[in-house]
Amino acid sequence: MQQESNLNKIDIAILGAGPPSSGNIPSALKQINLRNNVLEWQLSHFKEIKNLNKIHFVGGYEIDQVKNNFPSLNLIHNKEWEESGILDSLLKLPYEGKDVIATYSDTLFSKEFLEEFSRSKSEVSISIDSLWKSRYENRSEHDISIAEKIDFKDKNKSNLAEFTGLIKLKKNVFKKIVGSKENIQGNSLIDLIKYLEKQNYNVDFFDVKGNWAELNSPNDLVRFILGTKAESLNRLYPMVKKCRIGKNYFFDVEEWKDEKEIIIDNIQKKFPSKKIVIRSSSAEEDSWKKSSAGLFKSFINIDVEKRDLITNKVQEVIDSYNAHRTSNKKGDQVLIQEFIENVEISGVVFTCDLDTGAPYYKINFDDTGKTDSITSGRSKKDRNIIVNKLNFEENKGIHKEIHKEIYPLIESIQEIESLLIYDKLDIEFAIDKEKVIHIFQVRPIVVDHSEYEYNFDNFKEIQLSNIENYTTKNNLSIKKFNNNLIYSNMPDWNPAEILGTKPYPLAFSLYREVITDEIWAQQRKEFGYKSLSNSPLLSSLVGQPYVDCNLSFSSFIPNKIKEKTSKKIVSAYLKILSENKELFDKIEFEIAFTSWVPNFKSEAKKRLSKYGINLKEIKELEIELKKITSNAILKFDKFIEKIYQLENLRNKIKDSKNSELEKVIQLINTCKEYGTLPFAHAARNGFISTIFLNCFLKIGLISKKRLDEFLQSIKTVATELEEDLIKLNLDQVSITNIVKKYGHLRPGTYEITAEPYWKNPQKYLSSSLKEQKESKLFKFSSSEKKGIKKVINELDEKIGFEAFESYLKRSIQERERVKFEFTKNISLALDILEKWCISKNISLDDIKYIEFKDILRYEKDKDIEFLENTINENRLKFTYTKLTQLPDLIDHQNNFYFFEYNDTQPNFITDKRIISEITYNLDSYKDIIDKIILIENADPGYDWLFGHKIGGIITKYGGANSHMAIRSAEIGIPSAIGVGEALFEKLKTYKNLELNCTNKIIREA
Repeated sequence: MQQESNLNKIDIAILGAGPPSSGNIPSALKQINLRNNVLEWQLSHFKEIKNLNKIHFVGGYEIDQVKNNFPSLNLIHNKEWEESGILDSLLKLPYEGKDVIATYSDTLFSKEFLEEFSRSKSEVSISIDSLWKSRYENRSEHDISIAEKIDFKDKNKSNLAEFTGLIKLKKNVFKKIVGSKENIQGNSLIDLIKYLEKQNYNVDFFDVKGNWAELNSPNDLVRFILGTKAESLNRLYPMVKKCRIGKNYFFDVEEWKDEKEIIIDNIQKKFPSKKIVIRSSSAEEDSWKKSSAGLFKSFINIDVEKRDLITNKVQEVIDSYNAHRTSNKKGDQVLIQEFIENVEISGVVFTCDLDTGAPYYKINFDDTGKTDSITSGRSKKDRNIIVNKLNFEENKGIHKEIHKEIYPLIESIQEIESLLIYDKLDIEFAIDKEKVIHIFQVRPIVVDHSEYEYNFDNFKEIQLSNIENYTTKNNLSIKKFNNNLIYSNMPDWNPAEILGTKPYPLAFSLYREVITDEIWAQQRKEFGYKSLSNSPLLSSLVGQPYVDCNLSFSSFIPNKIKEKTSKKIVSAYLKILSENKELFDKIEFEIAFTSWVPNFKSEAKKRLSKYGINLKEIKELEIELKKITSNAILKFDKFIEKIYQLENLRNKIKDSKNSELEKVIQLINTCKEYGTLPFAHAARNGFISTIFLNCFLKIGLISKKRLDEFLQSIKTVATELEEDLIKLNLDQVSITNIVKKYGHLRPGTYEITAEPYWKNPQKYLSSSLKEQKESKLFKFSSSEKKGIKKVINELDEKIGFEAFESYLKRSIQERERVKFEFTKNISLALDILEKWCISKNISLDDIKYIEFKDILRYEKDKDIEFLENTINENRLKFTYTKLTQLPDLIDHQNNFYFFEYNDTQPNFITDKRIISEITYNLDSYKDIIDKIILIENADPGYDWLFGHKIGGIITKYGGANSHMAIRSAEIGIPSAIGVGEALFEKLKTYKNLELNCTNKIIREA
């Protein structure tokens, strides 16, 4: 005690005036885990130092953020932070006759090291790292080159080490440099150290030997907090109370080469007379950016007494590492554990979103009883549950009630996070039949998430605002329909397919402007459905597009149906969807009746009777749907006639002397009445035709083979593109004419950053096809014709067979042609907007954050500062769009807290089967030939794929009547449209797939 009292009092200076090395949040406020940031870590550790006087934070960049988070902290403001260096920040600290410890605001040290360092009696104490080059795996050459280095002497030998940014100065030294700033050459602490060495002060070096971290690499932070995989498991082993971590034995691949027999002896001693598991534990698994399910081998249920079997299986694990790279990697290990029997469920938990680091538990598990079914990627019936971590504590009761089977698992995971002081983990688990939770592996997720930095309080506030808005609207829904409000991203106008689930603000706003704000409802009214004017179809949930299903279902009720009956039918539709969430992208085929079909009466009885819709009401609905369907066929050309005026109007706008933004606005406004309105009619008629054809198949009027032949006989604009590209190969048409005709297409119709075909014709307007496909004529057989005539007569005797047959084909053709035409307006508007951006020195990566309304405002008042502020505000908001996880269908406020991915049923196109390699990299057209293409959402801008002999297509989103479904049927390419989030993400981890459309099978090959 006497020795401690003789120590000088110490002031701490945390130097954080400069900007962060990445991201926008000050380094001191970067999150280590959900509950702690760097500054909290530093403060808690420095407060343990004996003889502490004060802790100061010297700030500059975004100092108000630090002040708001730590209002009682002693803040010193370096107002000249942009021009000055870190030495200037240190010298802002007033001399108060105390020793000083200074540290960078982006570094972490252990309590033990700081305590030892603070006790140094040397005049100058400097923390260095002699293991700096290998402190963590894969440290980049660039990072090594920019490290601050010090040449220090150890046993009279000169050595190079990294300066950690931690330095202690005795009070006399600090007093000296405060008065001698003008004598110090430079502005860094390295410059200060060089000056102090010349003054002959007593300098002592403290070697931290790799046991520290700085924030320039997530690998560094993880290694410092967790240690190796073996260390983290061994640390947890005696401490966990809510789960069980069994004995484990790790060994390095290098050790195996030299000490194979010794290792097997150790295994048999550690697990006598047991069955064991031999698990992969590759260094590569510590830097996964995507799921590596099945990438490396593991083996279960191995008899520990069989040495040869152990030898073979260990070698297979090691060989699987090398199968994916040319040599062993430092840190590659093999893990041996006891085999767990009587397993009920098993799987993997990510304690954050893998891509963004957002605070969600992502639990992937199955009930096969095998502990490796998820990690191997072989599970057929796995489940995926997403839990919002931020609101978990406040809603424990809800979670416990809804997810009884996994609630104890989440509690055990929280215990592990708390013990490790880290919450970005990849955890393998199993739960046995006695409900004991077994933890097999705990690995860090070290993906760099600095691109997605966010404020936790803002994130929480946004989630609560979402829930509050939903609850308010839901109360109205319950009052009107006696059913919860339902949002979904695919049931009507398919925003997830057309825009994606997280579109940029400009694309989202354009889609709303030209279709889902007004045009959608105008078309329904003109078609004979209920009038729902001033009712936007799309809502934005944290920038993600969702269809109001209550509105959508209401809009499909024929106008002359009584209000009371209308409410009953809509209520029935909502209940069917709530009970069958997997039908969220098939509502017109499996839930709502939007047109008449010959089996209407029997289907309506089967579907609606149990929800209180009586025979009289079903009859009333049938009569009105017959009128709508007959009217659609007889007035088809009338409904779409305005499209023929669009080209002339577009050219007039293009050639006018109006300003660029005036042209953009006029192109969008013209597009609504003369483009998307006729398209909405064409699309509605296309739906009616598809529903008729599906019904004919179901009641046996036509076979699946004949239906495919009929669809393949329909030539659309996409067929013309394919034929024209073959003509281009044969020099029968010029590239200039091809670009003129198809150059407006872009893979993302509304996205300004999506490259239009005219910018890269070599990629988009080339084809590996050399011969025209033989055009197949289709004629209905006499028996098919007879059956269809009977259907037509029941619908409306005024409709002849030839007119009906023509309608079936033309409605599908015109849907694609009208879309092809109206997208010319959208694409031209985006091209002109891009040109305007260049003139204003605004990048496309900036302009994508504005909305169409912002263009209108700017054109009116020419306030460029407003536009710049809007871009910055919306960019920040979009961070939360990317972070927020929401399900495809929302029918309860609990869905904002947790949800399970739907078991979506894909729409299989053709009756073909293919086994091929997959790809979701579309950068090069040369890499897609004969492969199965995986794409999230597909609009006409992806038609270029069909010119390159692809093997098949799988999309995350898309309906039976989507563009990609029609196109695949037309060409005869095996496709699975709309497989859903969970299956799509799993398929991306496979190398080869079997796509069997006949038997509706997608599996690893």
